[in-house]
Amino acid sequence: MSDHHATLTKALMTIKKLKQRVHDLEAERHEPIAIVGIGCRFPGGIESLGDFWQVLESERNIVSEIPKERWDIDNYFDPTPGISGKFNTRFGGFIENVGDFDPGYWGISPDEANSMDPQQRILLEVVADALQHAGIPRKSVANSNSGVFIGMGSDKIDYLWLQADNCRRFNEFTGVGNAHNAASGRISYLLGLTGPSMTVDTGCTSSLTSIHYACQALRDNDCDLAFAGGVSLILSPSVYVQCSQMGLLSPDGRCKGFDSSADGFGRSEGCGVVVLKRLSSALNDGDKVWALIRGSAINHNGRSNGLTAPSERGQEAVMRTALSRSGVSYEEISYIEAHGTGSPLGDALEFQAISSVFNRSNDDPRCYVGSVKGNLSHCEASAGVASIIKVVLAMQHKMIPAHINFKSLHSHIEIENTSFVIPIESSHWEPKTLSRNAAVNSFSWSGQNAHMILSEYDHPGEKTQSDQKSHALPYLLPISAKSMVALRAIAEQYIDFLMHSNASLYDICYNASLKRDHYDSRLCVAGETKEDIIEALNRCLTSNLQQDSTCPNSSQSPGVLQKEEPVDWTLFLNNPEARATKLPLMYEQGFNVVWSELYPDGGNYISLPFYPYQRQRYWFSEGP
Repeated sequence: MSDHHATLTKALMTIKKLKQRVHDLEAERHEPIAIVGIGCRFPGGIESLGDFWQVLESERNIVSEIPKERWDIDNYFDPTPGISGKFNTRFGGFIENVGDFDPGYWGISPDEANSMDPQQRILLEVVADALQHAGIPRKSVANSNSGVFIGMGSDKIDYLWLQADNCRRFNEFTGVGNAHNAASGRISYLLGLTGPSMTVDTGCTSSLTSIHYACQALRDNDCDLAFAGGVSLILSPSVYVQCSQMGLLSPDGRCKGFDSSADGFGRSEGCGVVVLKRLSSALNDGDKVWALIRGSAINHNGRSNGLTAPSERGQEAVMRTALSRSGVSYEEISYIEAHGTGSPLGDALEFQAISSVFNRSNDDPRCYVGSVKGNLSHCEASAGVASIIKVVLAMQHKMIPAHINFKSLHSHIEIENTSFVIPIESSHWEPKTLSRNAAVNSFSWSGQNAHMILSEYDHPGEKTQSDQKSHALPYLLPISAKSMVALRAIAEQYIDFLMHSNASLYDICYNASLKRDHYDSRLCVAGETKEDIIEALNRCLTSNLQQDSTCPNSSQSPGVLQKEEPVDWTLFLNNPEARATKLPLMYEQGFNVVWSELYPDGGNYISLPFYPYQRQRYWFSEGP
């Protein structure tokens, strides 16, 4: 081979490698982001996905009169909007016992908890729930390259304002306890996360913008796992008064999106957090993927009709950008979760933007348009993540939830001769392609717009019991908590869960062993059936599991081993007697059991009961 030919061959190989690298980089830049866990807390008793879906499925609205515990509504209510110091509604969506918290779970002192904005407290618990929902033990993310992206409105400093009339109430915990930048930083600190950590405020688009930033950080390899979402609480009447001055509030506190009776929005509280990974990482880690974020975009209206006025042009632009990044065509979108606050102008301009981007012939399959604000009202900084959770649930249940508070279309919205349908009742979600695809839209009074494209994800077939031959009976269910009181509570939760779950006992025990943290207060019971496990748990609850004791499975002591001695855990795999007696005792006495050695075949994901927080009320001192 001539030198010239060899040089040419080498150059061609280099070009081929460079092309492949460019291809790989482009693929990384557009890799779908997997939602692997979700935590939430909204009014109406919503503290889990099951609670959230029940509200959607029952077509329920969670709006109530403003609780007396917040403030005396009679001092502020006036039916005429714009009255100085007053507001024109008595309603909203409120989380019960908003001041309750379990500081012991995080190792936070009562004094610090009293000084912390309840928004920070709720965020911590929802993040912990999201981790549990993902099946990711808290200890496993310590010192990891994980990021935190939280949406939080700078106008929501109610807890600080409530204390500000007497600065003697301030202490060493007040600053970071109420600073919004510390809300994300505290999560990173307590979990030991070393990736980017930020609090984002773009108004009503805050949480969707935070999720967008999280997706970007994951694709740029700035982090390998991300927590993203938002929180918003209403602890004082201040923003109510401001919104009433602007004529934004609906008198009945309900969002009537796209309806002829739309007369403003209703305010609501909420917190939602999603756990995100690159799809390749999620699959490699064996995570349950709840849905995919295929593409997203954010922009600003620029110089428009006014700072707070929505813009059709701005929303249309952000929708087109998100679609182009997603690789999903507009014809493949069969559901659009709209902002839909119930503002006549805002609804009309948003629908015009949707029509410009997503409309096709009315002979094509339908494209549904709805908004979760009919159920929850406007959760403001957490509104976008509430919409994301609704879409994920709709994909999981293959149902389009009804768009409630809707009777007749607003005269400024044109829907005839289009493919759009506003679902006045729940219906089966028929995919246009092999998967269900949805768009989520959000805009803000700051002029910021955000848009996101989601797709469902079909997991490969689950492992069957026959695939798990290496696990001999009996099964072991280990549970633990930060205190004996909490341990008793979680034991009761597991009894109820076992009585109603269709999951195999193998998968339940597999997830309890490998997908949960193991705290100091411990209990482990053995059995061959769910009935055996329930009986063992009941026996502990009725006789042995007291506040200051453990629940020994036997009067025997492990005896022969010390914690520092190496243990061959595989010996318990095929030794039923030792597994039923000795291993539970070792676990309860604090041994770090290597559960993976007992489950060489793995298992299927099961969403187990969440940690039972032992909440008490924490509030700043009302005295001098």
